[in-house]
Amino acid sequence: MCRFGTTSDVEYRKVAAALERIIEKGLKSKVPLSADDRIKLIDLLRFDQIAYRHASIKAAHASTCSWLLDDVAYKAWLDTGLRSTHHGFLWIKGKPGAGKSTVMKFAYEKSKRIYQQSSSSIVLSFFFNARGERLEKSVEGMYRSLLYRLLTQIEGLQIDIGDLVLSDNMTWNVGALRGLFESAIRNLEDRRLTCFIDALDECPLKEVQELVKDFQTLGQLATELGVSFSVCFSSRHYPHVRIQKAIEIVLEERPEHVSDIKKVIDQDLKIGNDGDDVEYIRKEMVERAQGIFLWVVLVIRILNEEYSDGRVHRLRKRLEELPTDSHQLFRDMLTRDAKNIDELILCLQWVLFAKTPLSREELYFAILAGTEDEVPEWNRAVVTYKVIEKFILSSSKGLIEVMRGGRQAVQFIHESVRDFLLKDNGLATIREDLKFNFRGKSHNSKLAA
Repeated sequence: MCRFGTTSDVEYRKVAAALERIIEKGLKSKVPLSADDRIKLIDLLRFDQIAYRHASIKAAHASTCSWLLDDVAYKAWLDTGLRSTHHGFLWIKGKPGAGKSTVMKFAYEKSKRIYQQSSSSIVLSFFFNARGERLEKSVEGMYRSLLYRLLTQIEGLQIDIGDLVLSDNMTWNVGALRGLFESAIRNLEDRRLTCFIDALDECPLKEVQELVKDFQTLGQLATELGVSFSVCFSSRHYPHVRIQKAIEIVLEERPEHVSDIKKVIDQDLKIGNDGDDVEYIRKEMVERAQGIFLWVVLVIRILNEEYSDGRVHRLRKRLEELPTDSHQLFRDMLTRDAKNIDELILCLQWVLFAKTPLSREELYFAILAGTEDEVPEWNRAVVTYKVIEKFILSSSKGLIEVMRGGRQAVQFIHESVRDFLLKDNGLATIREDLKFNFRGKSHNSKLAA
């Protein structure tokens, strides 16, 4: 310090600030979390739906998504030598239905496998889920999930709980959780922490804005402390939320992503392999998809059904009839035929407006209660879970699925289905009287059921 002329010297202030941070870190680490408090804290952080969304995301098709590992931007994110340029942030963006969650699950699980033998590398994830319960779609749930996994994976990690009183009847707030997470970052020492945070757009906008701001501060802090803290976000194109230093990957702009779409079509489209029409259909699907995996999955299902019904001669025409816009495609699926319309409406309404996600049997009997004169007692030998799932798939015309893992609740196949029904008044395309006061009519229908 004697090399500096005065305390106002710019270089002196830099060194002094660095020393203050080192001292502050040392002071914080002198108050260890007791074993009892640690157990209680872990128990208070845990919640039932902590891994539901991750479990419900389908794994990537064979040989897809692997391009990400060789992507220049992805490699730059992993390069610790470039940390000062991006502060450890990567943001994967894409249109609704582009396949962001599948790519994130692939990247997370690949990172887990790479670092699973290293006790100094921790890989965490949180997948926001707007179709789930409160903690699945809130920043509170995200922090609780990340902290729970940190504390259960690193036995010696110290966290300063400050004035926080740990009790069974306590309620968490984001400020306290954010403070605990910052304390964990400060005490990582030589460990490497990587977080994959999926679907920011499925969390309320104000919460996301605060989250990004907080993580930006944490990224800067980690860089100054020399701590290896990396975060990969994913979201739709989000004009209202930005981060100053981050690397971006836009899925639909990557030619490798388009190649993945072609691979899925080649693997899953079962309409024969010969003839000019088949080749035309495959190429046309790649073009019309515009990088949207959800569109491809739905169109494959439609064309496969046409082929199974013997309508080979109509495949080309059917494809040309299908809109390229996902919302328009949902409309086409809902209005294609008039079979079981009451079942369809009730099915969509229950999933759309239920306070908490329904189990498959709850939805099954709710639909029957609203459409049948009498609801028979459940004979499990006849009405098996497989029968119930087929009924839900048929009643929803393919727009509702059963989640795997947990209590196997039902949900829309994608958040854009909810957007279509709520923002585009989608049920009015089925029945005109649902065009106005949609929520009120839905509520009345459910009361009647």
